[in-house]
Amino acid sequence: MDRRLPFHVVVLVLCTNSVTAFFPLPSITTTDSTHDNNTGGVSGESCTKIGRRCLTGIDCLDKECVCPPGQKGNGEIECVDNENLLCTVSADPHLHSYGLSRTDVDLPCRYRLTRYVTEHRTAATPHSFCSVEVYAINELNMGQYYVRSVSISLGVTDSGQQVHHQFEVRKFGVSEDQIFKFLSNVTKTQALWGFAQHENVNGVDVYPTFDEENNFAVLWVPECATRIKYRGYDRSQHRQHQVPGISIMAPPDSKFLPTYGNYPHSLCGTSTDNETLYAVRATELGLFNKNLGVIYDILTEKAPQSDNPARQNCETAMDTFETSANKTRDLNACGDILIRRKVRKCTVDDKGVQPIEAFISCLKYMQFTASTSDCSLLVALINDCDKQWIGSPVVCP
Repeated sequence: MDRRLPFHVVVLVLCTNSVTAFFPLPSITTTDSTHDNNTGGVSGESCTKIGRRCLTGIDCLDKECVCPPGQKGNGEIECVDNENLLCTVSADPHLHSYGLSRTDVDLPCRYRLTRYVTEHRTAATPHSFCSVEVYAINELNMGQYYVRSVSISLGVTDSGQQVHHQFEVRKFGVSEDQIFKFLSNVTKTQALWGFAQHENVNGVDVYPTFDEENNFAVLWVPECATRIKYRGYDRSQHRQHQVPGISIMAPPDSKFLPTYGNYPHSLCGTSTDNETLYAVRATELGLFNKNLGVIYDILTEKAPQSDNPARQNCETAMDTFETSANKTRDLNACGDILIRRKVRKCTVDDKGVQPIEAFISCLKYMQFTASTSDCSLLVALINDCDKQWIGSPVVCP
């Protein structure tokens, strides 16, 4: 007999001036309610050379926010016990893998950060486990990419019974006065994100809350030993005093299934990776810059681009890249459009074109399918944006 429980979806939408959360639950009587929640916490002391603040309670030593003894991480965004795994995507956006490898993610496309399975800590029956999957979407602002949304899927399986909860943060920002404003419009009979201590769902305690001092949306699931935090970025500033981004704390017994949880399928990689993960991957692919390696993998993985304003451009880029007869050549030739901030900013400010659109034009040029407008745009970028063309010279018919 199929004892599978209903599929539940929880969606959290965080916007520049508001947050909307709605919880559609089939076959359950629901009620509508609206709640406001403002947070304007300033975190800890101002510390770094560019004025970043530490998390509350974290010490500043030699212009660095230092996690306390027995913990590791970046004291600007997350500290975890040494035995746990930690992956972060912070600032513009710098990806730090579970294995301490570093790279940048210079695309506005949806990409998988992690997918792992871990034991259920308090289940009364054997063969009980949690599955966690996290996606992110970037957005370009002032020539830099920042994480604009995070999507978290949590599945819990217990002896044939299964319940899934999906938490999504689609958009998040702060107003120019540094006040984080959350507006929750809820259709559900159970707890709200951020307005109850916790919610017990079929024996699993889920804590969807806000850290008001440090301005995070937090998902904490003790039974899965998992904590995920997200802080939005301020569109009015190039550098925020509180570093924006995502942190993922996973337990040490996490299992990463091949073709899903390991790199290149999930950018955080696994606990057994080393610091050269991204550099080795780029070298193996024949790419001249390690940041191009993750772009190659995101375009190849072709994650669903749901809830992404850049969906059409990302899908076009993925499809165009897929048809390339020489992906390494084409990405080496066109990659500067994506990874160089000066070129990105010039593309938007001077040409009124998104970098990924220019990147698509470049891919088409390399594949001999470019239109006249594609070719003209590339010539203008080379001439006006201080871009050194790595491939063959662009000659328009």
